[in-house]
Amino acid sequence: MERKYLLVLGLALVVSTGGVLAGRSPVAHKGQQWEYGVFELGQEWIWCAPGVLVRTESQRDFAVEMKLNTYGNPVGTLQVVNHLGEQGWELVEFSECPDISTYWFKRPR
Repeated sequence: MERKYLLVLGLALVVSTGGVLAGRSPVAHKGQQWEYGVFELGQEWIWCAPGVLVRTESQRDFAVEMKLNTYGNPVGTLQVVNHLGEQGWELVEFSECPDISTYWFKRPR
């Protein structure tokens, strides 16, 4: 019982100080609203965000539709993630299954 209590207390401490340790005030984003986007890479290249859906089977078509400047080189995952970062999207989650990789992004509304 005591171990469970210490675990819960430790978790609460980490959560409450996480923003401070990251250089942010824990209340700085109170009321902040976010929009979310998903980039999926598998048989197709897909970007889905509010008001946007890009879905192609080729890297080249995806780069054109996303307006990626690839300088004539094949587009890669890192180029897509950096491009989205330049648009204010922050990568918050990544998951990988045998046939598909999913990248979750958010940005302030």
